[in-house]
Amino acid sequence: MVKSQQFSWLGQLALQFKPLAGRTRIVARHHRGPLCVQRPFYPENNGTCHVYCIHPPGGMAGGDELSLNLDLHPHARVLATTPAAGKFYACAQRGIVWRQHFKVAEHALLEWFPQENIFFTGTKVQLYSRVELAANSHFLAWEITCLGRSRSHEQFNQGSVCQILEIWREGQLLWKERNEFNGADEMILAPWGLRGQQVSGTFILTLPEAGFPGAVFPVLIPPVSPVEEWFGMSQLDQFLVARYLGPSAEHAKQYFINLWQILRPFYTGLSAVKPRVWQT
Repeated sequence: MVKSQQFSWLGQLALQFKPLAGRTRIVARHHRGPLCVQRPFYPENNGTCHVYCIHPPGGMAGGDELSLNLDLHPHARVLATTPAAGKFYACAQRGIVWRQHFKVAEHALLEWFPQENIFFTGTKVQLYSRVELAANSHFLAWEITCLGRSRSHEQFNQGSVCQILEIWREGQLLWKERNEFNGADEMILAPWGLRGQQVSGTFILTLPEAGFPGAVFPVLIPPVSPVEEWFGMSQLDQFLVARYLGPSAEHAKQYFINLWQILRPFYTGLSAVKPRVWQT
């Protein structure tokens, strides 16, 4: 493992995937610092590779810089997730940087389903995600953001979180989203902002050329919730985007899992198979 003189983690995990003998396999890996993967799993008959990206320290502190790179060769199928929530601790001075770079070649599929990120009050975080797609590749991901620790009744009243997502196809920028959360910002409590809710989430899927049948969309609307929370969905030219805002990371995750289970047959022709780690 690599640590700087300021006792910060500098870590990187880079994986390459390629179809071989009926399965998508890890054909190259570079590991430095605390990020790692164990053996891949194959719970699906089609050879989709399920991998769990593990961060043994359990959280990130000031000065930490970690990066995750996933490179899929043509026709590779990968579902990547994490076994536990990401934790970003308070930073006295130096901030935290987390970078993700995903490359998805022709006719390959990447599904990126991390557990929620929990941002402790006082943290300073920058998260960069860049996705590079080929003409006929597919990408599906979600991100669940928890501002403060709800179980400890901790409010996010100081600190900052900046999230940037870019999706490119064939060298053309298709999607760029930037979210900034500052503990002192009125947006945290404003009715036009987060409405005082601690959990927000985004689910994004690149659409197949034919789109989805209109009959699919009524079943994507969740039932009325007993708590105050909001769900939204938009179908754009090349994307389907769903949003969650409310008090519960579990509700956000279950909503996104439901969407994934309904939509997966339309963009892969295959049923959704949950990773084993979600059951523990």
